[in-house]
Amino acid sequence: LSEITGEKNDLPETTFSYEVTGNADYLSVILRAETYYGNTSSSMVKTIVFDKFSPRIVTLEDVLGDNAYSMATDAVKRQIDDNPEAYFSDDNKFEEVTGMTDFYVSSGSGVFVVFDKYEIAPGATGTPQFLIKNLNIN
Repeated sequence: LSEITGEKNDLPETTFSYEVTGNADYLSVILRAETYYGNTSSSMVKTIVFDKFSPRIVTLEDVLGDNAYSMATDAVKRQIDDNPEAYFSDDNKFEEVTGMTDFYVSSGSGVFVVFDKYEIAPGATGTPQFLIKNLNIN
């Protein structure tokens, strides 16, 4: 329409993608939405993790046990401390992993938490993800 009328189209453009991964016990679906606003973009990531042996969606606690959120919080903080300039240090800085934090189990049996673009870091960092635990290592 903009080519016909000669008007500029300033509407954002959104693309969607998905990835399916997992291990012998869990199936993870990672949904991504990338919205472009001219010369900038925003990325959202949502995950769903299924137990392969029962028809249910699992939580981080189901996968990692009772101390899952504190374990994940500590792991993210350690990794941020390794590269602090890549993350926010103001009101948007990372505080803790909660039941609302997206996570997935990879085919290599790693458990990762993932954040939206701009959620805990500047846009150049993208959608940060952090390895919480390798399920092959106890």
